[in-house]
Amino acid sequence: MTGFKSFADKIDIGFCDGITAIVGPNGCGKSNVADAIKWVLGEQSYKQLRGTSMQDVIFKGTEKRKQTSYCEVALVFDNRERIFAVEFDEVIISRKLFRDGESEYAVNRQPSRLKDINYLLHDSGIDRDGMTIISQGQVADLVNAKPENRRGIFEEAAGISKFRMRKDEAERKLLRTTAELQRVKDVITEIERNLGPLLRQAENAEKYLILRERLKKLEINLYIYKYDNGAMTKNKLQGEIDGYNGRIEKLKEELREIEDGNTENVERINDLDKKTSEFRDELLKKSVASEKEQGEKLLYLSNKDYLQQVELRREQLLAKRQMAEGFKYPIKRLMQERGEEIMGVVAREISVPKELETAIEVALGSGAQNVITRNEEDAKRLVNYLKSNNIGRATFLPVNSVRERVINFEERKILSGACIGVAADLVKYREEIKNVIMSLLGRVIICKDIDDAVDLARRLNFSLKIVTLDGDIIETKGSITGGSKSYSSNLLMDTEKIEEEIKGIEQEIETCMQKIKDFEAKRIKKIEDGSLESVQMELENINVIRTELNEKMKEEIKRRGDITQEIEELQVKFYYANNILSRVDIEIENLSQRILEEYNLNYSACYNERDKDFVPDGAVSEIAELRNQINRLGHINLDAIEQARIDKERFESYKLQVDDLSAASTDLEKMIEELDTAMRDDFLTAFDKINKNFGEVFKELFGGGRAEIMLTEPENLINSGVEIVAEPPGKRFSNLALLSGGEKALTAIAILFAILKLRAMPFCLLDEIEAALDDANVIRFANYLRKFSYETQFIVITHRKPTMELADTLYGVTMEERGISKIVSVKLEGYKT
Repeated sequence: MTGFKSFADKIDIGFCDGITAIVGPNGCGKSNVADAIKWVLGEQSYKQLRGTSMQDVIFKGTEKRKQTSYCEVALVFDNRERIFAVEFDEVIISRKLFRDGESEYAVNRQPSRLKDINYLLHDSGIDRDGMTIISQGQVADLVNAKPENRRGIFEEAAGISKFRMRKDEAERKLLRTTAELQRVKDVITEIERNLGPLLRQAENAEKYLILRERLKKLEINLYIYKYDNGAMTKNKLQGEIDGYNGRIEKLKEELREIEDGNTENVERINDLDKKTSEFRDELLKKSVASEKEQGEKLLYLSNKDYLQQVELRREQLLAKRQMAEGFKYPIKRLMQERGEEIMGVVAREISVPKELETAIEVALGSGAQNVITRNEEDAKRLVNYLKSNNIGRATFLPVNSVRERVINFEERKILSGACIGVAADLVKYREEIKNVIMSLLGRVIICKDIDDAVDLARRLNFSLKIVTLDGDIIETKGSITGGSKSYSSNLLMDTEKIEEEIKGIEQEIETCMQKIKDFEAKRIKKIEDGSLESVQMELENINVIRTELNEKMKEEIKRRGDITQEIEELQVKFYYANNILSRVDIEIENLSQRILEEYNLNYSACYNERDKDFVPDGAVSEIAELRNQINRLGHINLDAIEQARIDKERFESYKLQVDDLSAASTDLEKMIEELDTAMRDDFLTAFDKINKNFGEVFKELFGGGRAEIMLTEPENLINSGVEIVAEPPGKRFSNLALLSGGEKALTAIAILFAILKLRAMPFCLLDEIEAALDDANVIRFANYLRKFSYETQFIVITHRKPTMELADTLYGVTMEERGISKIVSVKLEGYKT
């Protein structure tokens, strides 16, 4: 024993055979020995240990000694006669408690459960709550207790307390089994209620997986087919586009050659005009007769020079007009025939600074030829007009429905100082078409060169379209288009101003020609000298050559118009081929995106799953039908398949549990019934013997009288209480409460000895149970105790001398140090006479 209550130091107490008496003054701690034995045997009530909490059994310390952190008690049993049902000659039961509340039990120093220790004790006949440990208070309680409360002592004596414990445990198990059975049945009911809908969901999910797998196979193979055939189509279209580009370049080269020829012819005409001027000068020299004629000559020469300059300007304006009228054929027809129904063409509705013409034209692209209408109805009528006359296609921008596209605040902060400006802000236009221009140019940025453009695009994260002054483009997708400039029509030129300028120049030409004709007519009349005829013939030859050159120039101008028209037609074909190419790219890109989003597969992964026998005919319609079937299935719970499987397994598992629990319940009921039978038989047999022994012992202890024990409910042997009948010599039976304290104590002692006479216990601890007896009865008690000490080892805590005198071993408990109990042992065998 270590650190238990007042026993601060480790002590060993050896209980020898026979009677061991523990004596000592009040307060010395001798009853702590009984508490220690109770505690190590598993006592759970701190009140039974005379404490306010279980930690009170740990040594609390004194003024000079510190408290201990734990206490430990161990009982060592001699098991050579196998009082315990274990194959050990020595059994050590120990218990240890720490101040944090942690408790440890052990059997032979091996950790054990309290339950295991209880089983071990019940099989040996030791019961801490029965007759193994009896205190003075329990003696009185045995007599004064209610009949039903006395039964436990007799059950322990009859050896059926272990059956009672097993029955109680079986009944608890039966209650738990019944509750568990009901719970499992409730779960089965719940599973059955949910399993029906879940199975339907699982069936739909399985159908969905089959349909989806077929859909996946079709979509993947259709994607591969379109991807591969799309590549062929793109190659074919690219070939056509390259052909159109080649032809356009050849035609443009021919145009340049015509322009060069025109320039050469203009130079030849200028040379002829120079010669004509020389001949005419000669004529003038010969015909001038006065200062007046000299003045007219100067006027003539001035008019002639001015005429040459004006004609050259006219040729330049004609060429410029030809370039500015490069509209597509459908647009030209609409402008000519339905001009009153349109608000204008984008290229004609904006005014662009000359230095920005290239950038704005590239930014607009095909949008430069978009037709602006007042509303959708006008656009619809014009579309129908183009269809009905098989003219071609055009894009219409209704003012009332087109939405502006603008740059947000964060983007403008990035633009600050990094570019020329926003395209829509750099051109002029009518206020009523502002939303149209903003939709085309509102999110287009103009930069000086490609370096500035690339740097700005990166900072904007390619969120805006950027165009340079040279016509290079950076798209929002990150693509960059650029290179050297090629010949193209400039739709942004102001043709009205060109036309007005051409008309003014033609009027000036006509005026100059008239003045020249008038002057030449006057001079011809005055020519009389024959030498003038040769000069005039030369002039006529020059006129013939000039006429031929003019005719040639007219043919070249006509050819130039034909080439321009052919270029326009090729550009239309180029535009349509490019659109088809874009649609093919978009379709393949959309398919790729869908396959990636839907199945997380790229082309290479899809190609690995291709079906070599795939036939594209009907695939599109089958895909549509599969999607309709999937949509008709409604919401799909893919987890339902696994959940249904799990619930079915749970259902089967719970059904097995129901069977097992039902069988266990039946077995427990049968066990309880068998235990009841064994308890009734054993209890009745033991009760009769104890009753007989009680009568005999009572007579011996009291020197006569009569005593017996009776069942309060003989028909209910399992739960019947026990009534004590005691008639000391010379008294008639009356209520036990009327007996004196000594009589009650001796009656209880008689019951103890009656039980010991039936079944000897391995040991019995008696804590001052004879305190209430007089000296004569103490002697009787001590002598009777000696009679049973040969079969039962007695530990007696006592103050009475007769008991001490009959003890084989005497232990004295003392407190040499205040608050610390110590043991002093004395063997009395040698002192007996």
